[in-house]
Amino acid sequence: MKCYVHCLLITSFLFFFHLTKLNAQQIDTLSGKTAWVHAINPKEQLPKIASYYGVSMAKIKQLNGLQGNYLEEGTDLKIPIQAEKGAQKVGRFFLHKVKVGEQLHAIAGKYQTSVQEIKNSNISTLAGNRLTGGTYLLVPGIEVPKKQKNKNFKKINMNAFASVGLFAASTWDGSNDMHYTINGRYRLRRTHRKDPYRIMTTFNTMLGYRHDIGKYFFKNLDRVEIKNHIDWYVAPYIKPFLFTSVRTQYLDSYYFSSTGDKSLTSTFMAPGYSFFALGMSFSGDSYNIDLGLYELKSTYVLDQRLYAERKSAFGVGKGEKAISEHGISLRVDVFYYKDEKIKFQSNVYAFATYGSFDLEVRNEFSVQLSKVIKVSIVTELLYDKDFADTMQYKAEVLTGFSFRK
Repeated sequence: MKCYVHCLLITSFLFFFHLTKLNAQQIDTLSGKTAWVHAINPKEQLPKIASYYGVSMAKIKQLNGLQGNYLEEGTDLKIPIQAEKGAQKVGRFFLHKVKVGEQLHAIAGKYQTSVQEIKNSNISTLAGNRLTGGTYLLVPGIEVPKKQKNKNFKKINMNAFASVGLFAASTWDGSNDMHYTINGRYRLRRTHRKDPYRIMTTFNTMLGYRHDIGKYFFKNLDRVEIKNHIDWYVAPYIKPFLFTSVRTQYLDSYYFSSTGDKSLTSTFMAPGYSFFALGMSFSGDSYNIDLGLYELKSTYVLDQRLYAERKSAFGVGKGEKAISEHGISLRVDVFYYKDEKIKFQSNVYAFATYGSFDLEVRNEFSVQLSKVIKVSIVTELLYDKDFADTMQYKAEVLTGFSFRK
């Protein structure tokens, strides 16, 4: 036991020493003035260092007590830090102190720069993408001053992905199957911030083809969805929200029996879905949680051809056009960016009412191989009593051309 305690103390001391040393390599306050410490590399010259940091040679020489321009390889050079509009700067860089749990993509967003630019500016002190709270980063870019963070702005983002790949899914009868797929996806999002509100409108659409589309559960490769999300910023990470959404497909889908008979299984607004939710939203650098304290979920079947000999379709009785359910909901978005090339995102939607529970889970892992080539692995789980009594799944491995703006 004593040996274990001693080992623990020694390990803790070494870890603390390592952090202290790392900070000392970045920041020096012993001289009475705060400075960034630059390790001099072979053949490095003072004019080049001064130009890189955007600081005059005279200030660097004065801080380091240099008489000339000669630099000794392997020694440290202090770069003066100045305060500017409440922010600390090292010439053309901002000096950012890393918070516990903070991620590179969030820092890049704050300063309107890229993850790669931050990594390039901190090669000697930043190993990989893991950040340690309390350390410092040199960040090129533009920091949004605190006084301007709540000002109005409008922003439009869009991305598209045209791909080919393999598609596997479960079926109504509980069997599994795999085929190839060709599809295109497009998303357009408009964000409007008018303090203290933020309005996000998102348009999603998908169009594609899957071989032997026949009887399979996830048969529809066309889809259109419009979502509105309104937040009221009452606190930095907690805000009331209002959410509305309409989702449907726009092409007819048919079921082909073994005898060759064809019957309509779905079409525009048959089924269609609408959602209305009120609740509280919680957000951080890598997650967003919407807790719907009240949600109204409606299912529409506006084309009576779907019924044929059936008494109901998608939970809507023959002769009716819609059913509505009242309950509570949960929407969780988690995202992780190792860098601008490797991304992971997980989306969860759960809806519960008396005697009923629906669940949708979607995960996407993507690797950007070049500016336009992307590989994605997408998995989905779905449970909805109106479709089937068992959990349904869908998986895709896609390769194609991507576009973002």
